[in-house]
Amino acid sequence: MRGSRTHFHPFDLNVMGSWSIRLFRLFGIELEVHLTFFLLWALFVVAGWWEAAWTGVLFASILLVLIFTCVVLHELGHSLAARRYHIPVSRILLLPFGGMAQFERIPRNPRQEILISLAGPAVNLILVCALLPFLAWPLWPPHPGLPLDAASLATALLFLNIVMGLFNLLPIFPM
Repeated sequence: MRGSRTHFHPFDLNVMGSWSIRLFRLFGIELEVHLTFFLLWALFVVAGWWEAAWTGVLFASILLVLIFTCVVLHELGHSLAARRYHIPVSRILLLPFGGMAQFERIPRNPRQEILISLAGPAVNLILVCALLPFLAWPLWPPHPGLPLDAASLATALLFLNIVMGLFNLLPIFPM
């Protein structure tokens, strides 16, 4: 059949959009969460329950919200840099493994593409610097379980932002 979809690609944002929930707009960019994200939340809740019952559930949920706040800020870094070069960004989609900003087109200028790519990790670097005053020193050895206090949450977010920023520097598509 002409014009019909003949294959399914798991990272096709149009297909993923039908499984997403719109949360709100931020800087004119739609923020959506994919339904599979709630599987990750359920996993966090179970881990929290095993760690410290209701306190663990609360801290696991807080940790997940903070992690994805960092992911949204990272994706906003890419998105706002793209918009600076007049590349429209229609939405940011949150998935269990991170987030994806949907650009209307790919930048043609290599310099612009590099700056857009570096904007997300730059946000992570800013977050790392902002978290430094809230850390419990020494950082090593890290707590083996769920972070159940503010300093442990800050330490977990510090390491998450370092890993997210470095991982995003890998030269692979779609990053």
